Amino acid sequence: GKGIYFYEFPTKSVGYTNGSTSLLLCKILLGTPGEHSTQHKPDVEGRCLELVIKGSVDQILPCYVINFK
Repeated sequence: GKGIYFYEFPTKSVGYTNGSTSLLLCKILLGTPGEHSTQHKPDVEGRCLELVIKGSVDQILPCYVINFK
C-alpha cells in the first residue's frame, strides 16, 4: 500500500536496494499509530518486522549511511 516502508532488520531492506550497496539508518517518529504509522507482524519477542509511515516525511530523520559489499 501507500507509505514509506522501514524494516527493523537490515537483511530484509537489502532485498529492496536494487543492487545498491548503501542503506540509510533512520530515526522514526511514529505519530498516532494507525493514523500516521502502522506496525506489521511483530515477532514472538515483540519486535516489529515492518513499519509503514503513512503521514509526513517529517516523521523520518536519516542519521547514517551504511555502505556494505
